[in-house]
Amino acid sequence: LNYIILGEWNMLSNGSCKFFIFIIVISLLTACGPSETGLLAGLFPTETYTPSPTATATATATQTPTATATLEPTSTATATNTPTPSATFTATPKPTATQRPTQMPTPTSTWDRYKPRTLSDIIELTNDFLEQVQERPTIYLENSDEYQYPSRVHVIYTGEFREISTEHQLVMDFWAKPFESRHEFAGLFKKEARFLEGNTEYWIPVQDALIPYLENELEVNGKAIIYVLWIGASMKSTVENADRVFLLNEFRAVAP
Repeated sequence: LNYIILGEWNMLSNGSCKFFIFIIVISLLTACGPSETGLLAGLFPTETYTPSPTATATATATQTPTATATLEPTSTATATNTPTPSATFTATPKPTATQRPTQMPTPTSTWDRYKPRTLSDIIELTNDFLEQVQERPTIYLENSDEYQYPSRVHVIYTGEFREISTEHQLVMDFWAKPFESRHEFAGLFKKEARFLEGNTEYWIPVQDALIPYLENELEVNGKAIIYVLWIGASMKSTVENADRVFLLNEFRAVAP
C-alpha cells in the first residue's frame, strides 16, 4: 500500500481555522477494512497539530459566576432543606466522579456549559465542518471548546459495554496527542457504552470512574441524561459515513 500524507489549513464558515490530515491512496493492494485502519493508525504527525484553543478562557470566564450563583441558595436554605441537597447529591454521580476524571483540558470548566441538545443536533451542527474535507480518508479533530458542543442529551441506556473501537481510539489519540493534559484525560477512557437515541445506536467512550455508577444507578433500557463532548470524526469518503466520536463525562438517571 503506497500513500501520501498531506495537510492543509482551511478557513471554515464559522471563521475558525482547522488543520486537516489527508491520506491520498496511490495503490490499494488489499480490500477496505482493517488495512485502512492500519493505515491511519500509523499516523501520529505531532508537529502538524498546533491548535490554539483560545476559546477556553472565554468559556471559563462566563461560567464562573454561574457556579457561584447556584451555590448561594443552597447554603442559605440549609436550615430548612438539609435532607434535600444530600439526597440530590447522593443520587447524582457528580460527587462520585472526582475532579480529576471529570475535568477537561480546561480545569475550570463547569457543567453549566453543557446545553440541552440531541446527538442528531450535534451531527447536524458538524456536517458543515466535515463536508469541507469529504471524499478522501480523513480524521477531523475539533479543538475549540465552543465547537465541541458540550451537551446534555436524553438517551436510553442499554447496559452494554465493550472495548473502545479502533476507529474511536485513533481519533482520541490524535485529539489528545498535542496536549499533555488531554493525553491524561483521554487515558481515563477504556470502554464505551451503547446508547439509543430514537432508533439510532451510539457507542460512546465513558470515563472508567463512571462505569460502576452507570451500572448501579441506571436501569437497563431506562432513560438517562448524558453529558457529552464531540471531539472529531473519522471519515473514509463522505459525511454520510463519518464516524463521530463523543466522550461521556457525566450522567443522571431520569425517573420513569
